[in-house]
Amino acid sequence: MDAVGLFSAEQPAAANAAVAFSYAEYHQAWGSTEQLLLNLLGIVPACTLTLPAQKWLWARQRERTAELSRF
Repeated sequence: MDAVGLFSAEQPAAANAAVAFSYAEYHQAWGSTEQLLLNLLGIVPACTLTLPAQKWLWARQRERTAELSRF
């Protein structure tokens, strides 16, 4: 997921928390904050695992390309 996708996935929960807090709807603000944290709890590990996998796959692709160019 790119940075734009990451931030756009979090905007509704973060915006709702801010608006609810400004209207003194603290229960709603807390619920939105919980949703935001839950979203981040899923996004951060997914990104953390995806980046090393991408690096490994690209390194493997470079090795294969280098082997083919030798012949």
